[in-house]
Amino acid sequence: MILTASDRSTVIGAIAEAHFHAAPRRRRKGKTRNAAKAEAESLRRQLASETMAGDIDWTLRTCLDLADLGVEYREEAALAVEDLLEIRDATPRQHHLAAESLERGGSRFHDEAARHLWAIIGHADSNRTEREMAVRALMVIGHDYYTEAERRVPELASQAKSGVKYRELITSLREGKRPPSALWDSGDSILYTLEELRGIGRASDAPEEDPGYFTKKARERRKQARESLAQIAGGWDHGIPFGHVIGLVGMGPEYREKAERCFMERLPDNWECRSDASLHAGAGVAFTALGPSRQQEAVSALLAALSDAGTIEPRLRRLTAHVISRHGGEYLEIALSALRWTVGSAAAEVDDRIDAAFSMAVLSVECAAEAARELRAIAEEESIWVEDRVRAARVLEGLGGKHREEARQTLHAMLTDQNYLRLRERAMTVDAIVQLGFA
Repeated sequence: MILTASDRSTVIGAIAEAHFHAAPRRRRKGKTRNAAKAEAESLRRQLASETMAGDIDWTLRTCLDLADLGVEYREEAALAVEDLLEIRDATPRQHHLAAESLERGGSRFHDEAARHLWAIIGHADSNRTEREMAVRALMVIGHDYYTEAERRVPELASQAKSGVKYRELITSLREGKRPPSALWDSGDSILYTLEELRGIGRASDAPEEDPGYFTKKARERRKQARESLAQIAGGWDHGIPFGHVIGLVGMGPEYREKAERCFMERLPDNWECRSDASLHAGAGVAFTALGPSRQQEAVSALLAALSDAGTIEPRLRRLTAHVISRHGGEYLEIALSALRWTVGSAAAEVDDRIDAAFSMAVLSVECAAEAARELRAIAEEESIWVEDRVRAARVLEGLGGKHREEARQTLHAMLTDQNYLRLRERAMTVDAIVQLGFA
């Protein structure tokens, strides 16, 4: 079977997601002095082994493991790395590993670490993300190194200090306004879906544009409509394709009627009686998109879904909470309860907990303090991966008021913990501090 570009993207996405969930992201645990000493001896023996002598990547990772054991091992690790590889012949990954160990060895190794970071920026095989991370790392090593980056690669330096401004995003979502660029930078698929639902309302208030039958725009609309109708009429292997219903409704009354007819024909018999919260959630979102004539069915389906919220995948639970709140203030507490379930769930991924706390603050100003407590707890928890902690602090800052100062204190506390933060992790933290105006 030959895969289309779309198919390949789907397969790659599924593999990436499976890998993500198979390997929980946690920080490295500290070791007792005796345990660190014993492990250091083991790592030294490995470095001296002839068996792995030619494996540069393995040697670099072993040196970094040695540096992770504590301050007293960092200079030794940096010395082992210093003359290990030629700048010209190394890969971006090798340059990154070398810079990590060299930077941790102290200021005498910073020039060499910077050379490796500049090699990443100039390497033909480096992607933009790797180059931006190298610029962030230069910011961590020292002001002079970053000033040079601003002079030599100003576009990368500017991008390295950018990020999602959650304060703008929260404000626009609370007020029901068209979100700023922060929405499109956030990578939050739930917010995209909600914006598409809001877009249906805005489109219905404006006169429909007739693109003509033979124009390129009209042909593209018909092609998109055919593909969406095929998805709605298909197997529903991954749940109700409410996104295609939303897309068709947004194309105008003619397509709305086709979407409704196709959706109602495909909806299983006696679906209301099934104990399938995900089915009810998807149906509720689709009915909401179809408009006021389906509001009663939408509310019934959404309430049924949230009555058993614990069985719904966290992102769909969050979307359902947002959508039910759109049907009236009387449903707000139900929506908030569903979000609290995610925030308080020990089984939920950290990303989902952050998103749920964010949504609580969006849906209810009165819940901002509660959301802030949860975000602060995540940001301060050392067992959580640094990237997630930084994001929690960014969202916390977005709540404004005293929470901005809480976020500043949390980020600075993370940065001063030199015991386990690697260069890349401190680069993320510094990036947030600079971008949020805490520097």
